[in-house]
Amino acid sequence: MNLEQKIQGFAKLGSVLVQASNNEISSEFPDVSKRLIALIENTHIENPWFIKEYVRYTFNQIGNSLSEKRLREWTNLYSTVDLNKDTSQTIAVVMAGNIPLVGFHDFLSVLISGHKILIKQSSKDPLISEISKILCDIDSDFIPYINFAKDKLKNFDAIIATGSNNTKRYFEYYFSKYPSIIRGHRNSVAVITGDENEDNLKKLAHDVFLYFGMGCRNVSKIYIPRDYPVKKLIEAFLGYESILLNHHKYFNNYEYFKSIYLINREPFLDSGFFMMKQDSQLSAPLSVVYWEEYSSKKALMNSLNEIKNNIQCIVSEDETISPIAFGEAQNPNWNDYADGIDVLSFLLAVKKRE
Repeated sequence: MNLEQKIQGFAKLGSVLVQASNNEISSEFPDVSKRLIALIENTHIENPWFIKEYVRYTFNQIGNSLSEKRLREWTNLYSTVDLNKDTSQTIAVVMAGNIPLVGFHDFLSVLISGHKILIKQSSKDPLISEISKILCDIDSDFIPYINFAKDKLKNFDAIIATGSNNTKRYFEYYFSKYPSIIRGHRNSVAVITGDENEDNLKKLAHDVFLYFGMGCRNVSKIYIPRDYPVKKLIEAFLGYESILLNHHKYFNNYEYFKSIYLINREPFLDSGFFMMKQDSQLSAPLSVVYWEEYSSKKALMNSLNEIKNNIQCIVSEDETISPIAFGEAQNPNWNDYADGIDVLSFLLAVKKRE
């Protein structure tokens, strides 16, 4: 397959994903649309964290990102001569399952690069196998490029693996002889300057609570100016109350950590569906948002620089702090790579080893 054919195939996938997210049937691929709509409605049965609101959001976000324009803007950053060359190499991809289709970027990158992909699917995310089948239904030429590992990974040339920080150490040891990208868990942070309006803060709620806060691009900690009224954030985040209160797994976490803080007499602010706690740590428990005060912008930037290897992204309305505005944490461009590692450059370098 040449690059243009792959772009066309993924663009068609993007179109049906967007239509399905709006409960619309594609005239070109009606059966595909019906399957996608069924996935939105039923995936929570296999994984209760993948509620239909979040699966619908994922389909819409990925679908819009798969436009021909955005795919070409991305691939034009690289050698189209190299991207047009298919190889006999296979890239193994070990996917996480913390949020819907979290491994899609790697899936797209491997196929766009001209490699074959061997997927080790997380038991928590049933969506990637269904999406790959749909892509093959849209263009059957993708079929020989996509395989799934039923048990142990074997017969591959390089690997991309994502997991927890504990599994990262295991991956680094076990796959040490292969060209690799190995990722652990990261968190994202937000910076409040005090100049934000109510609409800005409501958008920040999206960065915190989308996917119940379980993604690496979810904000787990908020930096605030000294003496900033934290309760102002709680008031702005109330729009997520109905989703979070009505999800029993999330609410069980909320009650559990609330009881721990009460027993230990640790100070916290309680919204009734999430808690805010002043803490110097970066990674907050599910249902908890940490905050930390800063005295000056210089002190803030020094603090962020010290933990930069543990941060996935920073969101702020101040462009001098971050180009990612509130509400945009979960809308990265294709060249906005996890952990700052350029996956497509890695894949093209592996290709040259053949």
